Formats: sequence, C-alpha cells, structure tokens
Amino acid sequence: DAMPAMRKALEDKQYDTAMTVLQGPLRNAAGPMKLYASSLAGQGLSLSVSYISEMNKQAETYEKLLSNLEKDVKNRNARSALGTLAKTNTALQAYRTAAKIDTEDGGIGDF
Repeated sequence: DAMPAMRKALEDKQYDTAMTVLQGPLRNAAGPMKLYASSLAGQGLSLSVSYISEMNKQAETYEKLLSNLEKDVKNRNARSALGTLAKTNTALQAYRTAAKIDTEDGGIGDF
C-alpha cells in the first residue's frame, strides 16, 4: 500500500519521494478503479445496482484529490498535502467498501 509511504514522505518533507509515490502507485490506481466499476456495470445484467454509482463517485473523487495532492506537493505544503492525503485515503476506502473489496483478501474469499 502506497498510502503509508506517501504519508511518511510528507511527514519527513521528502517532496521528491512524495512525487514519485504520487505519480506512480497512487496515480496508477485511478484507471483500474474506473475500469472495474465499468466492467461490473457492463456484465449484461439488467439490474440497477447503486454500489456501482458509488464506486464511480469515489473513483472521481479520488482522481480529483490526487490533482489537489500534486499541487500541494509541488508547493511543498506538507500540512495541506497530509490533509488531502487523508481525504484521498477516505475516498479509496469508500470505493473499496462499495466494491466489496475491503477485506484482507480483497473480497476474493476461499476456494
């Protein structure tokens, strides 16, 4: 999980490291979040499932917050960046809860 690494980099005011984590694993999660929600919606089921709209909402929030986080890091504002990171983590956790992948095994379960 890149969130603890990002938090540590910001707390230590290591902005180059923070930018590397932001532009790597944190940014790389945004696309798959949307893709997963889209794939669930496109399964050909005629069911209206509210959790998919919640997943899309949280994915959008996550992506917008990453842009804000990038501005905070570029401005070397650790305090603001830590606050934005907390909100980003909240959006990610809300997405995982809506997607039912918030368990230790990622929602896969035992076979």
